[in-house]
Amino acid sequence: MSGFEAAKNKRPEFREEMLGGIKTEAIAEAAPAFFRLAQKVIESRADYDLILSDDASGRLVSLFLKKVIDGIQEKRDSQKTDIRFVPGDQNMGMETFRAIDEISRELAPKRTLLVTEYVETGETIKEFVHILRLIKMKFDIAILSGDKYGIENIEEETANTPDARIYYGDIGVVGLNKFHRASGLSGVVKIIRHGNQPSVLKKAIPPNYPEEDKKGMQQRINQARKDIELLAEETLGELNSYI
Repeated sequence: MSGFEAAKNKRPEFREEMLGGIKTEAIAEAAPAFFRLAQKVIESRADYDLILSDDASGRLVSLFLKKVIDGIQEKRDSQKTDIRFVPGDQNMGMETFRAIDEISRELAPKRTLLVTEYVETGETIKEFVHILRLIKMKFDIAILSGDKYGIENIEEETANTPDARIYYGDIGVVGLNKFHRASGLSGVVKIIRHGNQPSVLKKAIPPNYPEEDKKGMQQRINQARKDIELLAEETLGELNSYI
């Protein structure tokens, strides 16, 4: 039996001890879903050279996965991943298409991991899937958590792309409650515009905020980044047996 097969038989599990030092409540509460998501991605044995991050709230999930994937791929003598952030919603148009097409031409990725934090209906991810297909990019999808209907909707959409895998950390609203509504933890917020106009990303700390408020918000953002890195290190330590 290979080391990888033995590791799969043991299948590491999330442990409460992994939360030591994590101060951001939203990250601590969502940590089991983070762990399960990373575990599924690593168990696939896929190598990724690009992480395409959907949305403002997907940033922390993407940074977490990048650290875990890079750690595993380095030990497999594979290259580290690049990461790019693209705001997404159901009104994506040529601007988003051109942005992803430019990324594809610049990096020529062999396999891309599309990452989002929460899926409700799945319509936004379906728009991304349409674009990735048009550009002829090979891809898989990583979702921290989602509504069962939304994930099934995405599975149906990708049924005609047999090599596209869908990973998710949890069924439910852990992502929506802990990140989508924890506005600004990632350092940016998504501004929803009326009509058919696509969303835009803006810095979470407005320039006209009082200095004391800016300082407090920046401290929360910095702590969230530290906590995500710490959780990724703990997760990587548990999943090292999959190498």
